[in-house]
Amino acid sequence: MTVVAITGASGYIGQRLIRILAEAPEIERILALDIRPLPFAHEKVVFIRHDVTHPMADLFVTHRVRMGVHLAFILNPIHDWKYERQVNVDGTKNFLDACHAARVEALLIPSSATVYGARPENLPAIPETAPLRGRPGFPYVEDKLIQEELVARYAQEHPECRVLITRATIVTGPHMDNFMARYFTRRSATHRHRFHPEGFHR
Repeated sequence: MTVVAITGASGYIGQRLIRILAEAPEIERILALDIRPLPFAHEKVVFIRHDVTHPMADLFVTHRVRMGVHLAFILNPIHDWKYERQVNVDGTKNFLDACHAARVEALLIPSSATVYGARPENLPAIPETAPLRGRPGFPYVEDKLIQEELVARYAQEHPECRVLITRATIVTGPHMDNFMARYFTRRSATHRHRFHPEGFHR
């Protein structure tokens, strides 16, 4: 029987992952951590309101966590870069410290395909071995690159732990609300403005 800890548990992915794991007979308990309440209850789920910018090692040890999933990460850009870095980078450090303290057997970190960088020389299908060059000046990508460095270092220092990193694309669609979806659905400049010889006017 396994105890799984999930940060960012109340998010879109977290809620769906919890529902799947809760039905797995090999999962004994799920420690759900988030600053937002979980909108449902389950006998296997223990929800604790927790900010990942604060240490969580005691929680992992107390609940005998064997597997960790770190979903807490700010996707949509905000105007507080310092806080964004605290959540994304310091939050990852606190998660890894907790995994170390509890001696977890496996951990999962969702990264992003954006760490490869959008470049004209990219292959149509980018292999995992491609260099991570990202895009300087884009906080989300910069934080993901730092996160991957932290996780890679943890994997080297903890060979007994199975460390998994996924690099998914940013999902857009009719029910998704993120910066990429808003970018593609906004009206173009030609629709927002009418052309005038002296410049653009609303």
